[in-house]
Amino acid sequence: MGNPNSRGAEQKKPRPSTSISAPKATSAARAPVAMIDVYMGDSFVASVRRKTLTRFSAEAKLCLTNHVAATGTGSQQINRQAIARVVTPSQGNQQLHLTINRVAVLPDVNAVKACLDWMILNQTTHNLVDLIPFLPPSTENISTEVLVNIYAAAWSLDFCPTRITSPLRAKIMDRLTTTKPTLAVLHHVNAHIPASDSVHVRAVTAYLEWCEGCEHGVLTHEEGAAICDYVRSNEELRCEFEGVQISRSRRHRKQRPAERRVAAGKKVQERWENVAKAKQDSESDKSTSATTQDSDPFITATASQTSQSEATSSIGDKSARWDMKQGNLKGVDGRHVPGAE
Repeated sequence: MGNPNSRGAEQKKPRPSTSISAPKATSAARAPVAMIDVYMGDSFVASVRRKTLTRFSAEAKLCLTNHVAATGTGSQQINRQAIARVVTPSQGNQQLHLTINRVAVLPDVNAVKACLDWMILNQTTHNLVDLIPFLPPSTENISTEVLVNIYAAAWSLDFCPTRITSPLRAKIMDRLTTTKPTLAVLHHVNAHIPASDSVHVRAVTAYLEWCEGCEHGVLTHEEGAAICDYVRSNEELRCEFEGVQISRSRRHRKQRPAERRVAAGKKVQERWENVAKAKQDSESDKSTSATTQDSDPFITATASQTSQSEATSSIGDKSARWDMKQGNLKGVDGRHVPGAE
């Protein structure tokens, strides 16, 4: 007879469960992907994942992070470059309304969409080195006005890191420098880009360089007069032109002493090189003259005859002097005899 306590203990052992437990809900199921509706001004552009937008746009990150949710109302957050407005409606996605302060024309919807499309293409790329370049491989068929429009859209988003849009900025500044300024391009840059941006400053500086005459060319009187009239009609642009002119004058004054030293050094070098060249030419002329005389048969024969004549004349002179010495009756066999007459 066994121990009843041990049997009771065996009966109390829990049986293994045969029921299948339901899988735990994933974080994606619990929290759906947050989307942001992006607007340029009041025009809808596209819906972008909040995580993607805040990764590549410093303006979006600043506004969406600091935004105080208010149903049906918006709050403004001012960045150093642009002003954006976040709106949280009662239904639907949060809205990010982009704009640029102190410009006459906002970027069009297509330009902003091009920037957002680049973000979407790179949203699964985590290494900055592997990002798709923001600037396409070839921009020959894209006008400067279109490049400026896309640059203004990127400016309103405040791309981060800033080196993403650096190639686009460099391309625009190169075109402004090497291409003859026109009133249409200057007006487009002034209307879309704030005066504090380097592209705007480059457009003004390039115009002044072309007026003075640069390595790329010079403006005609009519072209320069048309741009001058436009600048005088815009008070803010006129002040910027004056500021750039003052900065250029100061820089030129600082560079003049160094430029004078460089110019003087070049003159000294040119004079020394001229002396060396003159010496080489003189030696070359002498060598050429000697070679010509040696190679000319007429000159050689004449010189030979002249030498033979001179030799014969010299021998004759010596014989005549010898005969005179023998026949001067003052010596015998060429020897002097004292008292001989």
